[in-house]
Amino acid sequence: MSRERSIKRFGEKLHTLRTMRGLTLKELTHQLGHVAHGYISELEAGKKLPSVELTLSVAHLFGISTDELLKDELDLTVDAATLALGTDDLQQVSSESSNRIENNKHSEGASNEFGAR
Repeated sequence: MSRERSIKRFGEKLHTLRTMRGLTLKELTHQLGHVAHGYISELEAGKKLPSVELTLSVAHLFGISTDELLKDELDLTVDAATLALGTDDLQQVSSESSNRIENNKHSEGASNEFGAR
């Protein structure tokens, strides 16, 4: 499948996940730790390629694998319990995801620093 199709497919999956959860673009943007919803909108429209960080955050937020998001041939298999999470739960998941990403950045920086010697 072409790169353009892959980007579009990711956007379709993101849109499906967001609407199944009943979130607006602004709500999803906030949950993912972004400020402006334009980037998420462009992702859904297939105009932008998602960053690795965002892909990991989306997968964690919705309780799915990155393979389900990135592999065009895989359909979404979303757990009903995951979709039933309330806003408070989503904020906690988003916060945990952000903390994990930040910790990984620090860990990678430390390993890169030691690896460079």
